Amino acid sequence: MSDYSKTHYTRYKGCSILNLSVFSLYWDNIDDRIVAYQREVMLHHGIPIQQHRINGLDHGAWMDWTIRRNSELVLFMDIDCIILNRDKAFKYIEMATNGSLVGNVQATNHMGHDIAQKLFAAPSFLCVHKEMWTKLGKPSFKPTPYGDVAQLVTDTWKYHNVPVEYLSVTNFEVPKWDLPGSPQSYGIGTTFGDCVYHLFESRESSNIDRFLAKCGEVLDA
Repeated sequence: MSDYSKTHYTRYKGCSILNLSVFSLYWDNIDDRIVAYQREVMLHHGIPIQQHRINGLDHGAWMDWTIRRNSELVLFMDIDCIILNRDKAFKYIEMATNGSLVGNVQATNHMGHDIAQKLFAAPSFLCVHKEMWTKLGKPSFKPTPYGDVAQLVTDTWKYHNVPVEYLSVTNFEVPKWDLPGSPQSYGIGTTFGDCVYHLFESRESSNIDRFLAKCGEVLDA
């Protein structure tokens, strides 16, 4: 690993993080209010986010493209994901400065039983150390027959015995999906690590009000 004393740090209201950049991707089918509220909440926390509207672009391909062109530490967030507690979120983000992969815990439920038994750090909130990603051979974020977006990246970290830190499920509003050995353990409106909220299925109009309400709670706090 490099000598971090020679690298640049980004300051977020008094917290220094190794040259952190934050990104989200969305398509034309996302309600404009979700985009606006995510941006507002992140700015409320003092964390600028770059929101890329690229309709139809594969999520994993976008992540590959983004990390190749950006700084030492990249935080990917789904467009319907926000930080609830800034201090707790930064404790997780800081774990990635030593090369660990840090992300929301998830399992792929739609690709068969065997694949559903594997955890992965989900792209809804995923912090990646670019130097470590490069050192491990630049694994693609694209889905494969063996897992969804970022499963291959997670598996690569594990194969090389580099730590993977999961934000565990601390609350959810509507149960829908399983984790290995724990059925119906997360779903619509899930809070991870007591600090990150991911709506899921934001294309569905019935879910939008949940996201706007959660954003309102943060902004009014």
